[in-house]
Amino acid sequence: MPKLTGFPSVPLPGPRPLPIPRVGHLPRVFKFFDDPIAGVTALRPLGDVVSVCGGSPAVVCAFGAERHREVLGNPDGFRHDEGFVEAPPGTSLARMRKVLVGINGDLHKRHRRLMAPAFAKSTLEAYADEIVKVTEGMVERWPRGAVVDLDVRLRDLAMCVAVRTLFGLDVLGGATELGEVAVELLDAMTSPLSIMLRYDLPKTPYRRALRLAGRLLAGLEQLVAEKRGRTELGSDALSLLLRAADNDGTGFSDEELLAESATLFIAGHETTAKTLSWTMFLLERHPDVLAELLEEIDGVLGGRSMMAADVQRMPLLDRVIKESMRVLVPVPVLFLRVLSAEASLGRFTLPPGANVVISPYAMHHDPEVYSEPRRFRPERWEGLRPSTYEYMPFGAGPRICIGAAFAQQALRLILPTVLQRVRVAVKRDARIDRLTRGNILMPRYGIAARIEAPHRQRLRPEPVRGNVHEMVVLA
Repeated sequence: MPKLTGFPSVPLPGPRPLPIPRVGHLPRVFKFFDDPIAGVTALRPLGDVVSVCGGSPAVVCAFGAERHREVLGNPDGFRHDEGFVEAPPGTSLARMRKVLVGINGDLHKRHRRLMAPAFAKSTLEAYADEIVKVTEGMVERWPRGAVVDLDVRLRDLAMCVAVRTLFGLDVLGGATELGEVAVELLDAMTSPLSIMLRYDLPKTPYRRALRLAGRLLAGLEQLVAEKRGRTELGSDALSLLLRAADNDGTGFSDEELLAESATLFIAGHETTAKTLSWTMFLLERHPDVLAELLEEIDGVLGGRSMMAADVQRMPLLDRVIKESMRVLVPVPVLFLRVLSAEASLGRFTLPPGANVVISPYAMHHDPEVYSEPRRFRPERWEGLRPSTYEYMPFGAGPRICIGAAFAQQALRLILPTVLQRVRVAVKRDARIDRLTRGNILMPRYGIAARIEAPHRQRLRPEPVRGNVHEMVVLA
């Protein structure tokens, strides 16, 4: 849990605190994290360094490429929150604390170095056939003609892809229990009650998170034992982590291996799932773009299955995914950065312990970089070359998401495979509202859509309701 009180006043712009001594800023902080997209949208016009509550350095937003470079380019000065996972000592959840998103310095560099082989280019290419096979098998099971929650279907699909590629399990044969437990754990951990009420009390989501963490680690321990008992390890990510070692031959400890495997899965499948959900939704809302993309897919594949080499032959597919991840970025705010010592940010000096928010959503909707930022226009990427700190769906700097290349490839293999097999029609008057839990942007009520057999009709989208219209202009 980040430190939110006890800071000296700093003359930062921002909304006024409530007239309550010492804690008058907290209601604005909690409101900000409940809907950070509304928060950064309101604060951005106030400057490039803005407090969520004026005068308080408890939570400060840094906007624009230069400020992003100051923060993300200096991981020693602006560190990840080491209290990212809080749990009673000795619990399974506490065993998951020492992972990439919650460690810093040399320990972080070591973990990242040991995990790198699981995301090397040659490894990613080896995953491609499995990703396509799992996608084909899952989509064939979708009920044609029925109205379903598209978001749930795509989350299940991304979960199965992750289970197969990360753990090497036969998901089409039914081996999905580990993934299902991880999905439930993520839901429990990101519940507002879990964040605010971290006590092991009956019927609370935090108690549920503690129990689910135990089930997940027990399942992973069993899987690790099975893999170690084989004469040869496989090519899945867990097998590669088991083989990983420094120059002195030292690899991950058992605790580190289990924690990184669990966190890798939880973080890895959720962003992929939400990107797929928002991209399918945007394509359904823009039938002309969908028609062009289908022509490209047919022209390259001619009805056969997708392969890794095909990705380079689909420039429109690349533009569609880039634009989807710009306008409805699945990670609208990055993990908090915490000052390790007093430091300057822009024209302000912030005290140690201050928390800094970087928002890809705010950057991606900056009209000085992206004209008509609320419009879904894949064609903008034909000549657009934003800097590393202007387009950052996976973060930027030395701590950019280690799984970025895996997610990018998975998206470009999964989306054409789905579009080869189904069309979706969002239900008339469906309510599409945003919800940010943890730091993932998701549709609050899902996406109610009818699954149809593939066709080439350019259907006029039915109207939808909800605050999605605040983020993107829709047909």
